[in-house]
Amino acid sequence: DDNDNDNDDNISNDPHSHQHSLSHHHHDATSYLHSHTHTLDSYGSDNDDINSDDAFYDEIDIATPITLSVTRPQMDAFHAHIYDYVDRTRATRDHCRQRYHILCLINDIWQRILMQREFDKKKFALDANRIMTDARYAQQHGVVIEEIYDDDADGEPYQCQADSVEWLTPCSSPRKKITIGAYNLVIPSASIFGSIRTRLDCLGSDMDITLPHSVDNPVVDVFYNKHEQKGKLSE
Repeated sequence: DDNDNDNDDNISNDPHSHQHSLSHHHHDATSYLHSHTHTLDSYGSDNDDINSDDAFYDEIDIATPITLSVTRPQMDAFHAHIYDYVDRTRATRDHCRQRYHILCLINDIWQRILMQREFDKKKFALDANRIMTDARYAQQHGVVIEEIYDDDADGEPYQCQADSVEWLTPCSSPRKKITIGAYNLVIPSASIFGSIRTRLDCLGSDMDITLPHSVDNPVVDVFYNKHEQKGKLSE
């Protein structure tokens, strides 16, 4: 209508305005989302179809631009607000340390399971739980345990820059090297992935943890094997 035309003229004549891509399809996509929410489960739900969001994105015509006028002061103010919000909501050093402690507790339990499986496979009459908790038992059976850290990490929260307000959580717990006489075994470790690993977390972020599949095949694709990961956590 005429008002829309007047607004378009004002936008195009404003020397401080910045045109950004948006479109009337935003309304169409939003309407579609509200009307189809019951059919669109994202990753992390119990839906077996991990690509269930594709139906939604297929409805968005990304080739058709939408215009949104934003002045430079508005843009700068928004950026300042976001940076301030991120700084204020970062996890503290103590919180990062607590996250790592939880990771190591889970890692310790899962490594015992993997260790016992390897002992049973090799026909070793050894108890993984006792080896991990009873130093005398381990010594009697000639078992030596050594923790291996990745990238010279020591498990402490760290900063990318000395003057940064951002503390980062160590995302890899230590592997364990088990030596029994001439036999060596390296037990893979649990890791944190998701928002914490990509530094998109905040103080209240949950922890996404992946458990290694086995000693011989430790890598697990958490997106394609999510039910397997749930089974490991239950175990």
